[in-house]
Amino acid sequence: MTATVHTTPASATSELARYVRRYWDEVAEFRGVPADAPSDDDDAIGIYFDVHGSESYTLTIAAVVG
Repeated sequence: MTATVHTTPASATSELARYVRRYWDEVAEFRGVPADAPSDDDDAIGIYFDVHGSESYTLTIAAVVG
């Protein structure tokens, strides 16, 4: 498991979208999945993790003190 810290939910989503686009070829072969990742970050993330059975993600908002 990998955890990353971001200053905003938008930056976390943007980083996750970059990840799914980097590995899009792993899901592009599945029926109904476009050959190229959608330009919308939420759409790309949703499709990738809906199809990629061995990966998941959780975005959690937490206060970091100190």
